[in-house]
Amino acid sequence: MIGLDISVKDSSEQERATALDRMPTGWLESVGTVFDLANENAPYKALKRGIKRTFAEYRDGEIVSMAELNEKYAPIGLSFMGDHKQAYVDLLVEKRLNDMKKENIISRGHKMYLLKEVIL
Repeated sequence: MIGLDISVKDSSEQERATALDRMPTGWLESVGTVFDLANENAPYKALKRGIKRTFAEYRDGEIVSMAELNEKYAPIGLSFMGDHKQAYVDLLVEKRLNDMKKENIISRGHKMYLLKEVIL
């Protein structure tokens, strides 16, 4: 039997649904995620994201007010200083959710202090 360090016998339905998100991850998955985050911050990737955001800002679409954006996306840690088009906001939200998923994997993984310092 594998010890998962998670009790699901007396858990609620919501806790059972998120049990996999709380399980520890392996060393290899943690290293891969740290490397992926470092690779994502490479200059060419940042330039590519900037170009996508610029094109999204000029595309036709609905402009969403700053108050509505802040109210809707504050739970995931985004705050906006002005009104933006929905296509631009969608790119930012997708990036933020992807980063949150990677941070979750890293937080559940092994504490690789030396490797994080070398890569990041």
